[in-house]
Amino acid sequence: MATFLMFFSLLVFLSAGLEVVFVLGGITVIFTLLLWGPSGFNIIVARTFASMQGFVLLAIGLFVLMAKVLAKA
Repeated sequence: MATFLMFFSLLVFLSAGLEVVFVLGGITVIFTLLLWGPSGFNIIVARTFASMQGFVLLAIGLFVLMAKVLAKA
């Protein structure tokens, strides 16, 4: 039921003309508070920092650096 409500609110806010980044962020904050309470934000922060520890994300920065170096050459 929560999935349908999230999708419906996504469609409503996007059709209202709001930007995608604010719609997704706002829906995330609202439904996190409704479903998990204030402790849900601690879970999100912990999982975000845990996923940032991987070496796979290092390739993104190095790829952008390589593109800038090649563009200047």
